[in-house]
Amino acid sequence: MSALAPVIRIESVSKNFGSFEVLKNVSSTVHASEVIVLCGLSGSGKSTLIRTISALEPIREGKIIVDGVDVHARGTDANLLRRGIGFVFQSFNLFPHLSALDNVAIGLRRLMKLSKGEAHRRSHLLLERVGLSHRAAYMPADLSGGEQQRVAIARALSMQPKVMLFDEPTSALDPEMVGEVLKVIKDLSAEGMTMICVTHEMNFAREVADWIWLMEAGEIIEKARPAEFFENPQHASARRFVQSHLGRSEVSTLRESDANDHG
Repeated sequence: MSALAPVIRIESVSKNFGSFEVLKNVSSTVHASEVIVLCGLSGSGKSTLIRTISALEPIREGKIIVDGVDVHARGTDANLLRRGIGFVFQSFNLFPHLSALDNVAIGLRRLMKLSKGEAHRRSHLLLERVGLSHRAAYMPADLSGGEQQRVAIARALSMQPKVMLFDEPTSALDPEMVGEVLKVIKDLSAEGMTMICVTHEMNFAREVADWIWLMEAGEIIEKARPAEFFENPQHASARRFVQSHLGRSEVSTLRESDANDHG
């Protein structure tokens, strides 16, 4: 994999909100089929970072290349760029006046210029992919939060993106709905989708991530494989983060589990 050009390349990216520097000289890469879990405390810059990758936020300096396209270069067609980048927000962002099926189909009709019949055919397949074909005719208000988020994922997939970005996709959900959304993301991982997921679901990160990036004060302070991140974090802030999000008993359990796996 290292011999291949990365799908996402972030080079010395900085960004300000007024006088506040929210991203500070951030650099990293993501290769095809890798799953990156991006974590950190609130205000660390993680959501801003993935928004800059999809051109939803401008940058002050640096460069972001996605699938060979310089995201922030003059002349880059942001709308065309975003067809190749699926973005799933924490707040679903479904159109309340459209059914689940039409929420998925809208991009296919407006951007891809497909006929209504073909757009609906593809949308049914996408809803089936996220386990919601039986909810196709439902309006968003009649769906649970987990179902709405799965519709949002299906809509993001409709453009056949090469990259999927998730901005805390489970943070607005009741606890019992979190698992159904994480399962869809796990399934996408198994299919080889390249993804960056901002989340506090650390058990999910341990199970699915290829790499974990921890952000603090606008910088990526730790990049590690999950086992290394949880068992031997290098940065003091990373050690505190692991302990606070998993708890000492879970950390001990994970160590025992790793010992058994390698025994």
